[in-house]
Amino acid sequence: MRTRTSPIEGVGSGRLLSFRGVFVSNKTIARIEKSDLSRYADCNMNILGYAADSGGDMKVFENYRIQPCGRNVIIILGGPGAGKGTQAEAIREWLNVPHISSGDLLRSEIIAATPLGLQVKAIVDGGGLAGDDIVNELILERIRNQDCSSGFVLEGYPRNVGQAVTLEGNLPMGDRQIVIDLLTDPEKMVARLKYRRTCKACGAIYHSIAAPPDRPGVCDYCNEALVERSDDHEDVIRERFKVYRAVNDRLRKLYTRMGVYHAIDGMRSKDQVTYNIRRLLENEIFESSIAGKTAAD
Repeated sequence: MRTRTSPIEGVGSGRLLSFRGVFVSNKTIARIEKSDLSRYADCNMNILGYAADSGGDMKVFENYRIQPCGRNVIIILGGPGAGKGTQAEAIREWLNVPHISSGDLLRSEIIAATPLGLQVKAIVDGGGLAGDDIVNELILERIRNQDCSSGFVLEGYPRNVGQAVTLEGNLPMGDRQIVIDLLTDPEKMVARLKYRRTCKACGAIYHSIAAPPDRPGVCDYCNEALVERSDDHEDVIRERFKVYRAVNDRLRKLYTRMGVYHAIDGMRSKDQVTYNIRRLLENEIFESSIAGKTAAD
């Protein structure tokens, strides 16, 4: 599996690659130039069974079809400290799709002092949380941007069934939701999170024991002070897990009924979790495209 932004060369049998958001199932492709796919890239099409004849000219064999497809909507669930942001970034780099964090969107609105941001700031300053209507509005507006035309990764959203239903109702026909739930052991996570330290300037995260900074209490990237988040105190962490379990159980049941739920062991090493997610997505995104073609033939 490879992702390229330049001509595809030397493709072996059975490979499936992504080219500007276009997935191509190959049997005997030796070379594909940009011009061959450009007319399909703008309309986000799956191109199945493209092959080269002996003379090197590109053609579509009669027994293959070009099938329309929607976006890959990847949703990352997980309790406090599960590594949702880390894994969302890994997916972003691999698939070249936006990583959209509801928390980042809210913070951006507050910093920019937009009317919505001022409203959110007043709520947060009063000890409250932004309501579903505000979060839904931000997310739905963001995923309409052009950079989301091939798909996107959602982190921190949806947080409840109401948000999940709103998202589902606003996705165009053909979009494929893939829900990845990073499962963790709450007791072990309490021990892990109470040693977490965060840079107050750039947001980099450290662990006092497992992943300390080069200089105690100072960020390696921007030299600003590291702080303990108010929600990383042990009693607060336990309460967060209690709330999360109640909400996530309903989300899990909803997404299981929809047939889009996938559990990943989030207690493994970061690299192992990343590998397991990639294998899952390869199967869900790439292999399902091939299976769809085979079933239609």
